[in-house]
Amino acid sequence: ANPFITFIFKLLELIYILFLNIALNKEMNEFIPKLRSKPITNKQNIKNKYILFIDQVEADVNSTHHGASIEEIKNLMIKVIDFYVHSYKDIKILRRKHPRQNQTKVARLLSKSFPNKFIEDTNQNISESINNAELVITVNSTAGLETLIHGKPILVIGNSYYDKQK
Repeated sequence: ANPFITFIFKLLELIYILFLNIALNKEMNEFIPKLRSKPITNKQNIKNKYILFIDQVEADVNSTHHGASIEEIKNLMIKVIDFYVHSYKDIKILRRKHPRQNQTKVARLLSKSFPNKFIEDTNQNISESINNAELVITVNSTAGLETLIHGKPILVIGNSYYDKQK
């Protein structure tokens, strides 16, 4: 019945709720990536032809419910890159991070699997990155729609609401 005690308990409850819903929630990785992982530092200007990989937030529903497993992504990327390497010897893989997550398991896996080919996209203009790409690969990113608008070839890994579009 004491208003001060009630206030203290409400404050403790709020702190508890915030802790559980923010600090322990995997989706918060997309908002506080600097506390969870370091970004890949392999950045350079792209002068070669490249495959643009548009990454997705791991805890996003587009990845968890419509995407593909890390192994599926890696296997598809390896097949696609092997195909393109036969045509373009110096082709690179340019990863475009999602604005809400610096690092993903897929990005780490690709950077380790293709150390001489994997580069982080430092370009702020996604339209320019798409226009200059030989191929765009994404796990259900809405940037795939922009890729279709630009008339560029795209590989959508997993299911998408636009994957049947021409």
